Amino acid sequence: CIGDLQGGGAKGGFANLVGLLLLPLASGGLAYVGQASRGGEPHVVATVQQQTLLSHLRSRFVSPECTAHETLGAYFLHNDEFLRAARLQSVTLSFFAQQLQPLQMQPSATYLHTVWQTMGRSAGGAIKPTPEVVELFGSKTLLPLRSGQVVAVGELSSTLALPAPLLQLELDGAASHWAPQASQAADAEPAAA
Repeated sequence: CIGDLQGGGAKGGFANLVGLLLLPLASGGLAYVGQASRGGEPHVVATVQQQTLLSHLRSRFVSPECTAHETLGAYFLHNDEFLRAARLQSVTLSFFAQQLQPLQMQPSATYLHTVWQTMGRSAGGAIKPTPEVVELFGSKTLLPLRSGQVVAVGELSSTLALPAPLLQLELDGAASHWAPQASQAADAEPAAA
């Protein structure tokens, strides 16, 4: 049982798994735990969603059933000791940024939503517009604008994020929506004699 190996409960801990033909791959085959993929790179632990976005890495993926497994999923997704011992690569934010390939066409809203959701998972929570995100994804065209245009993430610092109530205003009738505020501003100014 993998739980018996955690924390060195058994002599050698998770390292006891290295060399055993136990690692299920997304391609349907099995690999030896701790052995590199055919290209010499470590096998990659990724969710179904991550595997869809990084499909060019298919030959390196561990089966998504490993991450979805009721008991073992936590080891594959969150146990750094296990991942190091088994010589597996997790999808970190920097790995995701390096491996995400540009699209040849305008990305769909669904694709963009999936990318940003995956970025959040790779970062260990909700993604925030931090300097790290801008640095890692800066040249990638993933930032959707209300106009429908998609720009590079590096444009984030010059992009205005409006609160939802302002996004609901109709521009054609804007004067009627702003009239009370305009009259309040006029009342505040001293009257000219």
